[in-house]
Amino acid sequence: MAQITDSVYMVDSSYGNRKNVLSSYVIRGKEAAVIDPGPTASIEKLLKGLLQVGVDLGDVKHVIPTHVHLDHAGGSWRLLQYCKSAKLHVHPKGYSHLVEPSKLEQSARALLGKQVDEYGGIRGVPAEIVGQTSDSEVVDLGHGTEISVLWTPGHASHHQSIHVPGSRVIIAGDAAGTFSDSTRSVLPTAPPPFNPEQAISSIERLIGLAPAIVGYAHFGCTKDAARMLRVHKNQLEVWTKAAQDGLRDKKNLSEIYDELWKRDVMLQLSAPPRLVDTDTGERSPSISLRGFIEYVRWKQEQPQK
Repeated sequence: MAQITDSVYMVDSSYGNRKNVLSSYVIRGKEAAVIDPGPTASIEKLLKGLLQVGVDLGDVKHVIPTHVHLDHAGGSWRLLQYCKSAKLHVHPKGYSHLVEPSKLEQSARALLGKQVDEYGGIRGVPAEIVGQTSDSEVVDLGHGTEISVLWTPGHASHHQSIHVPGSRVIIAGDAAGTFSDSTRSVLPTAPPPFNPEQAISSIERLIGLAPAIVGYAHFGCTKDAARMLRVHKNQLEVWTKAAQDGLRDKKNLSEIYDELWKRDVMLQLSAPPRLVDTDTGERSPSISLRGFIEYVRWKQEQPQK
């Protein structure tokens, strides 16, 4: 657990006996909000984090996944069994998947295979405690603490970020990529279906808020918020151009990666110069590059207006 500001805390909710995989965030006013509770396998660590912060489970009134992917939201049902007065706030496009998660699990297994088993049990949340967010919705936690829910599509059509204006904090989920404090680098997290055009617009929206701190789901925070958001915007543009050039020149995935590695300094800090295509993890460069390539291919197939 780490205290980020007077009202914002980060909990390492990593699963599978690993560290620095998943950050959950707790925002405290009179009431408490939990952002990205994680998969079911993370909930015990999250509960310990709440205890360390001094948050009574009865004070947790809001559980807000940035999006419904299982590593962010799959354990919502379990947390809500402990926090009996809380409500789940989810983007309207993700609502049905948390009430009835069978299609969500099916798509996750198609992408990630057996890795999904690490997430723990997958169950739906009773519809009566699930609320659908609206863009720019304000949630008043009391004691002078408010948060805003901002729709930030790209990584997923149902992605939302959380703005804590009083602390100048953005909790970006996967909208700002993944972060490594050791290398001070970011990488896209772009498993298909991914929309880089929306992702760039979302980053521009976050930049416009002039945050001081960005909290990443994978993993940790940076106080160098403005620069890192701008770096990631440029990175999204570089990856999109590499995918466009590669498809034009009929290159395969590995060949496109070779060229991308030359263009992206952040990739050089975080990944080897040759593609390792055996990693099925959602945050692997291989799967993220496929997200860009599939989008560019889809875009090229659309009728010209």
